[in-house]
Amino acid sequence: MKPSSTIPAATFLLGSACLTLAAPVLRITEVMSSGDTADWFEVTNYGDAAADITNHRMDDSSFLVGNSLAFSGVTSIAPGESVAILGANGAGKS
Repeated sequence: MKPSSTIPAATFLLGSACLTLAAPVLRITEVMSSGDTADWFEVTNYGDAAADITNHRMDDSSFLVGNSLAFSGVTSIAPGESVAILGANGAGKS
């Protein structure tokens, strides 16, 4: 009987299929936009790794970096954590 080399290959393929990488999964979970108060939105990390949000910005439809507001006070969102991003009244509007 000829030895088979397919079993080690199949074992390798099955073993590597079980590997998963941790990754953040961000969702916007709440939004408030009103002419009377500052706009804000909540972001929740449903993933299994922290999300780095350093240097992220928000804009209210001007599409100009100069009009956008930098996120401040938080640089990452842990798994299962929610953060509220607040904007100044009228900031980022075109």
